[in-house]
Amino acid sequence: WELRGHAWGMLDNLANAEKAYSTAIAKNPDYFSHYLARGVLRFKQGQKTAAGNDLDKSQKLLPTPVASLYWVILPMLTATQNPPSLITARLPKRRGILVNRPTINWPALK
Repeated sequence: WELRGHAWGMLDNLANAEKAYSTAIAKNPDYFSHYLARGVLRFKQGQKTAAGNDLDKSQKLLPTPVASLYWVILPMLTATQNPPSLITARLPKRRGILVNRPTINWPALK
């Protein structure tokens, strides 16, 4: 079902792509990739809250670089301001020290 979602996405039929990803999740809710694909699709459609839920679930099941990228950027796009706490609060911690703390010089988002 995930491959069907990719195919529908390539044909720009995003509604059917989302349905296919949702079917994949219903059939196998413990697999990260279905949530990741649907989260990225929803992110591109501007559904930031729904995308965040899917990307969070994907990240919990299996952390990946793609999910991590959206996981850090999403709070910045949904907030009216970009305080550093929105970025650093979502990063993994080890012994009280942030790991891989990014240096991000983003333009003001409106």
